Amino acid sequence: MSAPLQQVSLRSGTVDLVRRTVLRADGQRARLTPRESEMLGYLAARQGRIVQRAELLRQVWGYSDRAISRAVDTAVRRVRSKIEVDPEHPDHLLTVFGEGYRFVPGVVPTRPLPAESEPFLGRGAELEALAAAVVEGALVTVTGPPGVGKTRLALRSAHTLAERFAGGAVFVDLAAARDPADVRHALARSLRLTAPESAQDLERRLTDTFVARGPTLVLFDNCEGVDEPLRSAIPGWRVAQPGLAVLATSRGPLHLPDERTFALGALDVDAAVALFQRLAERSAPRWVEAEAEIRALVEQLDRLPLAIVLAAGRSSALSPRQLSERLSDRFRLLASRARDVDERHRTLRAALDVSWALLDPVDQRLLAACAVFRGGFLADAAAAVGADASVDVPARLAALCERSLLVRQGGRFGALASVREYAAARLQEQGEAARALDRHLAHYAAVCEAEEPNERGHLLAEERDNLLLAVEHAVEQGQWAAGWSCGLVLQDIAATEGPLELAIEPSRRLVALVDALGEANRTAVIGEGRLAVLERWIGVGEPVARAASATARARATGSDDLVATSSTTS
Repeated sequence: MSAPLQQVSLRSGTVDLVRRTVLRADGQRARLTPRESEMLGYLAARQGRIVQRAELLRQVWGYSDRAISRAVDTAVRRVRSKIEVDPEHPDHLLTVFGEGYRFVPGVVPTRPLPAESEPFLGRGAELEALAAAVVEGALVTVTGPPGVGKTRLALRSAHTLAERFAGGAVFVDLAAARDPADVRHALARSLRLTAPESAQDLERRLTDTFVARGPTLVLFDNCEGVDEPLRSAIPGWRVAQPGLAVLATSRGPLHLPDERTFALGALDVDAAVALFQRLAERSAPRWVEAEAEIRALVEQLDRLPLAIVLAAGRSSALSPRQLSERLSDRFRLLASRARDVDERHRTLRAALDVSWALLDPVDQRLLAACAVFRGGFLADAAAAVGADASVDVPARLAALCERSLLVRQGGRFGALASVREYAAARLQEQGEAARALDRHLAHYAAVCEAEEPNERGHLLAEERDNLLLAVEHAVEQGQWAAGWSCGLVLQDIAATEGPLELAIEPSRRLVALVDALGEANRTAVIGEGRLAVLERWIGVGEPVARAASATARARATGSDDLVATSSTTS
């Protein structure tokens, strides 16, 4: 025997058959008598089937089959006045003339899910995995960097899953929300609730509405900055309606109980190319076949959907190659002129502005300082360049990763090109760019000097890009000693890890700097001698003259062992 029905979903709200209470979405409440509640429950348990008056009299009122009574008709009229939006034109408790009554369930209408404006390409595996996570976990947050397509994936998932929930799917945009009241009012608008008299009234009506709708999927979009209000509200709603599933998008996890995070990465290269081609063919069909150039372009765009959409919007005037060449000014280039585009997605910079505004000043300074690194960095390097000894840098870096502004691979940190360039612009605004580069050079010079010469080529191979930058800055600032500390390690990396060409140009620039300043030390002499060896190995330059110069410079120092070392190296 099945359990008695406890709840009935209506277009106007819900009925709690246990408490005999009608909870209407407009905030009104009504009470049912025991007989009214029993009759409604009996009809609802047989929804869609015609139930004759005689059956109701027998099963609900306990009358005999021969009894004649208008009790059923009277009770139906009273119940309709309490549960129907328009009792004269009922949606749920219907009369079948000459036969009896039939109950039809329903849910409270909401604003429809937003339409999908751009083609949904790729992400098939991600969509399947996300849908499974929502169904299994009921509380999932899609995380990822600005422009990676979190909203589009979550929205496609909501469209796909809506029919699985009796209460359908509800979309709530929290981009403008800043506090608990904003969150609740945004949800109320999506649920089409009328303005409440107080915060307590609004919370009660939201809870009642979730109970009324039955199992419902709610998509909270753009949750950055309102994680605390959501943490305080969602658990209570889910207690009231255990069938409530929550799908959220944010640049970091919300830290809700039982939350499952779904980290979204860049598109795979084939999907990125296909997206550009599909969008570009609207205005510039001639670029659809330029796949090699498009492939190079989307890689420069970090395969971020937003960046690809914005770049494709310029394809009527610029070829993929021309777009690639102009990416040094990507924030001006990647802008949409379309009037129907969300302000946050109108430019790539606008998307990043949102993330920046949510950081406290300490994290802003640290993220900006991290823009000087090339090819990733370690936490101690970030601490040295950030130059604030009071900050727990590893914890701060982890928080920036959680916000999808940095990425972590093993023990190293890095950033997407768009984030790095944005942070670099902020570093310039802070007036800290030159000092950050000075600290960057000092740190890597000290690291290079601390490592054993026989091991540093292997140990510091991952730092080659940072060492190249350090040498470049040293030459610009005339810091030849620190520059050669890094230059020697670049030579070690070239000799042990390759390619040999890696160290040629940086070493030449350092030699030229030493010549211009008329300065030299032991490191500079050894570096020039080893440069002669590298040039000879790959057959470039004038290695014999270079070796003679190194030996002459060694003699000028008056160090016999340096002369011997230089002669042997050369």
